[in-house]
Amino acid sequence: LDLPQLRVLTLNDNLIGVVSGLQRVPRLQQLVLARNRIREVALAQMIYLPQLRGLQLEDNALQSIANLGPLPRLRSLFLGYNKLTHLVDIDRLGDVVRSGSLRELTLKGNPVARK
Repeated sequence: LDLPQLRVLTLNDNLIGVVSGLQRVPRLQQLVLARNRIREVALAQMIYLPQLRGLQLEDNALQSIANLGPLPRLRSLFLGYNKLTHLVDIDRLGDVVRSGSLRELTLKGNPVARK
């Protein structure tokens, strides 16, 4: 199912373990994937979202955000209540948002937030 005009996609509270098919929503601006079972975000999927402004991945099983970018228009990123443990992951956000557009970042409930 191709949805080239779709701007907002909400898929929270499911049992999603793998993010795929994002090439079908190239104009997506908001992606809500909270409260799923996502362990990693594949760079191969994120490159299809150049217009993405908001990404909600809280309450999943993310251990790393190494493959998150680039997302040049991203303004808000919610990563709370995952399993992020290393500050290196947070440092990589510079690679995610090169344009300086990130305005809101949530890391609450991750082991890295307690360090």
